[in-house]
Amino acid sequence: MVDQDLKQKWEEVKDEKETTAALIAINEMVLHDLGQAINRAPKDLMQLVEQFDSLSLTGGLLAQMARTVRFMEDEYIAMGMKGIGQDQLDDVKKSLDDMRRKLELFKENAQESVEDI
Repeated sequence: MVDQDLKQKWEEVKDEKETTAALIAINEMVLHDLGQAINRAPKDLMQLVEQFDSLSLTGGLLAQMARTVRFMEDEYIAMGMKGIGQDQLDDVKKSLDDMRRKLELFKENAQESVEDI
């Protein structure tokens, strides 16, 4: 009878030891994964900050270029109303068209950059 009780207690301890070892192994794996996630987080955050800076700068440049185009359009209209010579108006129109093309190209490039993110 004593041997049977001792044997049963030994089996219980052995089962608990195996369970504890399994739990420790699982916890080590989880801690390892968490450690990797924590190590990646600052890098991921830095990448997001860089993307935000890029988009912020792009947005500011787009707004400035759009204001410049609107100003040039207003100036072109005003010059036409003042009776400025056709050669001068043609030069202003050419500059305005160039600026419009640059603005459109910049918008397209900015959109592609946003889509890449």
